[in-house]
Amino acid sequence: PSGAQAPFSHSHDPRLGLTHSATRAMLEALFAFAVGTGIGAFNAETLQPCLADTLHISRQKAAPVAKRVSQTVRSKTGEFSEVVAAKTNDIVARAKDKYQEVQQKRAA
Repeated sequence: PSGAQAPFSHSHDPRLGLTHSATRAMLEALFAFAVGTGIGAFNAETLQPCLADTLHISRQKAAPVAKRVSQTVRSKTGEFSEVVAAKTNDIVARAKDKYQEVQQKRAA
């Protein structure tokens, strides 16, 4: 038939505001989540030591990197703060000069 649609075409479902392919993708994701949860629960005793080791190693390796990044950010922030303070002071000084100039013109 010429007017028939495939079961999961890109037609719009007005009830959900989604295309059928998006609906199918969500159902597949939910199914994958359910299967993964079941496998994880079944193998919990085997997976627990592996996950604990992974967490321990990631903390061990990430701590020095985080410390180095923190120090770099702190040093750069100090440099930028000095630059911003200098620029701000310059702008304030110019604004005061202009204000006084305008006041003198009004008085004249």
